[in-house]
Amino acid sequence: MPDDPFSAFQAFKASLDAIKLTLEALRLGKDMLPDSDEKTKAEEALVLAYTSAEQATSLLAVQLEFKLCKCEFPGTPMTFVRHDPTTGQEIVKCPKCDTEYPPELEPIPPPMSGPTWRT
Repeated sequence: MPDDPFSAFQAFKASLDAIKLTLEALRLGKDMLPDSDEKTKAEEALVLAYTSAEQATSLLAVQLEFKLCKCEFPGTPMTFVRHDPTTGQEIVKCPKCDTEYPPELEPIPPPMSGPTWRT
């Protein structure tokens, strides 16, 4: 396993991306099936599996203290772009919508603490 959190995240994300590609291939194959209860069940299972992979990516990003873009749900992990030369602050960017954070170099709020969705 990689030593730094970013490399660990990238390795895990690559695995999840491979799973998503496999799910997409299965979805395309499912579309060739005749309409039936089994086809409906397959569609539901594929949607659930894909959503779970997306959520796993977001949860890992949160645990590693990545900023999440809110352009989609679940949030998209933002990636490091550069340091601001005047403040030294990290600038991150969403790979899906190209939004940069912080906008106008607002300070990044600290991670939320307190209860989580997990019980």
